[in-house]
Amino acid sequence: MTEAQEFIDRSESSIFDRKAAEYDVKKVANTLIAFANADGGSVVLGIKDRKLEGVDHLSNKRKNDLIQAGFDLVIPKLKVEHKYVKYINTDGSEGNLLVLSVAPSSDIIYTNTKDEVYLRVGDETKKLGYEDRRQLEFDRGIRNYESTVIKDALLDDLDADMVEEYKKLYDFEGDDIWKLLFSRGLAKRTKLANGSFLYQLTIAGVLLLAEKPTIFVPGARIRFIRYAGRKTTVGKNMDVIKEELIEGPIPKLIQKTIDVVSAQLRTFTTLNTETGKFTSV
Repeated sequence: MTEAQEFIDRSESSIFDRKAAEYDVKKVANTLIAFANADGGSVVLGIKDRKLEGVDHLSNKRKNDLIQAGFDLVIPKLKVEHKYVKYINTDGSEGNLLVLSVAPSSDIIYTNTKDEVYLRVGDETKKLGYEDRRQLEFDRGIRNYESTVIKDALLDDLDADMVEEYKKLYDFEGDDIWKLLFSRGLAKRTKLANGSFLYQLTIAGVLLLAEKPTIFVPGARIRFIRYAGRKTTVGKNMDVIKEELIEGPIPKLIQKTIDVVSAQLRTFTTLNTETGKFTSV
């Protein structure tokens, strides 16, 4: 079986696609972007409806546009490997397919010139919405969730006791708490037109120091549930003995959780036959 025939028989997947020779160059670029943002892959041009048509009838400019799509239509520039694959028609004439291949990216998210992000999912090229794009950025480490700014959080929302403890931890004696928060990654700053700085708390700052973090991050709580027995039951046989939502800045959250768990543990006192003393477990 020839390589061209393999391209016809092969199923489109997360790493392989085939298109007609006249397929829009911008859409080709989006497909390459999708591959690069996923596991890498190749797109073969010159196959229409699973029939070989080749790319020889295209102008040199058109073929160059396809080869240079990663350079001209992708941000940042995407390295695209290309090759021509020969095949023999039934009449004995030769034709060529154009294969464009990209490697996967582990620390970059590629976009098109419209700042649109595409990702290869199965055999489809998917355009990502805001939330999916942000999640991809988190996954790649391009954007850290903890460093995201919470615009509505103010210094007045911080727990005064926690702020004082944090200042003591770093021997901070200055009056401008923003300097400490910024230096520890708990706040970000933006330089304004008048030369002053605008400081804003990050999610890390809110989780660590806010009096009520759940106002800004609703899931920032611990749910404690104690059951009677080893299996969870519902309805008339519900066996929940204790249920409590624990909230607060992380240091207090941890201590509250320790207190709640400790209160639910039973202590057994037994005689240690080796030492002759009673011990509690």
